[in-house]
Amino acid sequence: MTNINWTQANCIGTDGDSFFPEQAGSSTSAPMRICAACDIVNECRDYAMLYERHGIWGGTNPTQRNEYRKRHGIIVETPSTLEYIGRVDLVDS
Repeated sequence: MTNINWTQANCIGTDGDSFFPEQAGSSTSAPMRICAACDIVNECRDYAMLYERHGIWGGTNPTQRNEYRKRHGIIVETPSTLEYIGRVDLVDS
C-alpha cells in the first residue's frame, strides 16, 4: 500500500466519535458527507478494505466493506508497524 497523506483528510479536526458510532443504526450521514467531499476518499477506502473492521472510512461502513471483501475474497490484514507509525503521527500533530 502506498503512503497516504492523512493530513489531507477532511475528517482531521472533526469529531472522531461520529465516525465510530457505538450503536448499529446510529446516524452516519454527517461522516458520509465529510467523506464524500474528501480529496483522499479513494485512498482511505482502499486502506479500510484491507485494514479496518470498524467505523466509517472512505465513505463506507463496516457492512459495506464486509460485503465487498466477501465478493472479492479480501481478508482484513494487520497493518505493519511502519503503517501504524504513519497513523500515530496524526495524533501528535
